[in-house]
Amino acid sequence: MKDGEGLYKAVNDGDLPSAYAAADVGFSTKQGFLEGSNVDQSRTMTETTSAYRSFEASQKVLQSYDKSLDKAVNEVGRL
Repeated sequence: MKDGEGLYKAVNDGDLPSAYAAADVGFSTKQGFLEGSNVDQSRTMTETTSAYRSFEASQKVLQSYDKSLDKAVNEVGRL
């Protein structure tokens, strides 16, 4: 890969920020350690279930609205 090509692109052809250049950032790599997850599985599952239930409720509202419009259109067409 050429310099400047890759997954990230800098704005206005500037340099990408570096953790090495930041004064208040410190990090180290240690052998034999595992990286922990930053995701709370129970909270994520609860939020997913809540979003799905909201989607289902919205879907039922739209279906009811569609049925009422269908009924209105068919009854007006008969007159």
